[in-house]
Amino acid sequence: MDNSKSAKQECHLCQRRDKISEATQWCRDCMEALCEECLQLHGFMKLFVDHRVVRIDEMNFPSIVEEPDLSMISDSCPVHTSKVLEAFCFDHQQLCCILCITLHHRKCEHVQAIEEMQNLKNDKISVLLSEVNDIKAKVEKVMKEKNDEKEKNDTSFTEIEAEANQFILSLKDQLDSLLAAFIKKLGITREESENAFQNKVKTFEKLSNYFEKLHCTTKTVEEHGTLNQMFIHFEKSKAELKSVLTEASSVMNTSSISEARLVKNAKLDGFNIFGGVFASDEVIVVGSKCEESIGKLKAINILNERIVDEHTFSTVVKRLAFDFESESLFVSCYGSKLSRLKFVDAFNSEMKIKDNNHRNGGICISDGVLYVIVNKTVKKISLENLQQPLEMCFQTNTDCYHLNGLEIDSKNNRLLYTSENYEVVCTSFDGSEIFKYKDEYMKKTTSLCVHLTGIILIGDESGQVHLISEDGERRRTVLNSCDKLKTVRDLCLDKSCTRLAVVGPGHIELYDVRAGSG
Repeated sequence: MDNSKSAKQECHLCQRRDKISEATQWCRDCMEALCEECLQLHGFMKLFVDHRVVRIDEMNFPSIVEEPDLSMISDSCPVHTSKVLEAFCFDHQQLCCILCITLHHRKCEHVQAIEEMQNLKNDKISVLLSEVNDIKAKVEKVMKEKNDEKEKNDTSFTEIEAEANQFILSLKDQLDSLLAAFIKKLGITREESENAFQNKVKTFEKLSNYFEKLHCTTKTVEEHGTLNQMFIHFEKSKAELKSVLTEASSVMNTSSISEARLVKNAKLDGFNIFGGVFASDEVIVVGSKCEESIGKLKAINILNERIVDEHTFSTVVKRLAFDFESESLFVSCYGSKLSRLKFVDAFNSEMKIKDNNHRNGGICISDGVLYVIVNKTVKKISLENLQQPLEMCFQTNTDCYHLNGLEIDSKNNRLLYTSENYEVVCTSFDGSEIFKYKDEYMKKTTSLCVHLTGIILIGDESGQVHLISEDGERRRTVLNSCDKLKTVRDLCLDKSCTRLAVVGPGHIELYDVRAGSG
């Protein structure tokens, strides 16, 4: 029993009737709790008249064991209350008074008077005490285990609660950190976007002011200037206008190439072109096979289709690169020959750079260095020390038996080339791969070039020209078919990246390349 005022003891008699009520009394003889209603029924029954009933709130359970009160042990028969318990029936394991023996235990063979049990104290009491002690020890053991388990559970729950709180705090800190980083990045992006927009607005205003000034100056020269002044003004304005537009295009048109529009188709009968390069804004140099194992260079003015100069090679010309600073043309041939020629309106001063029986492929120039695909490697050589051997850069999976491309992406400071599997491969200058791209729409890739914006243009044997985004994630076709060409052998852009030359057997096709948001 718990004598705490906060504890509620239920009536045992009501429990047996599936009823719940609070007990206020305790019968020491029945060892049951009784509510007020059941107490009345208990008192009306003659059998329970002599039972000792006490109030539950008056019961005392001292924590210190005191001397037992023998008066608590009643010897009255619970059936025949006027009689005293005198015997014990071993057959029925019941205490009996004389009437119990007479009425219910006459035929029992093992009934013995309590006074005759000489060994009760030594035997029965000893066994009882032993059993009580065993049960007490087991109960104490179970209680200790339960207390230990409770303490362990309390510790576990406390630790789990602490860990959960710590996890939530950590998660909150991470979310706060991510939110702060996102807001910071968003702010930077917004600022960059606003700056780009302002730069475009300023560039547009600058262009507008320039055109207005040019218009006024041209009108004044036309009305009051001499013929000499008019011609000088025209020539200077033409060069200045081109420079201004080139500068503006890098600011106004940087997101993608949206259009390639044919402006010129030059036919070269019997000239089987393999490679081309711009040597100036008006002149394109192309290399070809004109006879068996004989190659030829032709410099062609694309405005009037006039051949500026020609030069014959002892082997078929494959790829070309032009260095504007030194006015030098570099020629990679189908065999192992690699040469340099000076070109200013004419070819001269041919110089052999390499001829060591290793096949050449694509070539390109960046920052005074010539890069060449040789067999399955990329090699380089300084333009200031062309007599030195080529230096190894890194291994590749290129195929120099066929056409391949090699170009510099100056915007992102990296190399791009086409592989023997017709992939477009992007690497750093030490050969670390950045990305590869190939899909079903790109047939056998033959060539590539890179726009100032970082967009990659790809030519293939089906006569199509494709665009690949600078991150290597997206592709689209900018030319489903060329005008006359059935196969594309090489692509080259002019210095300002506003004109694209597409070359192949017997033709040079010139396209306007427009950059925009598409």
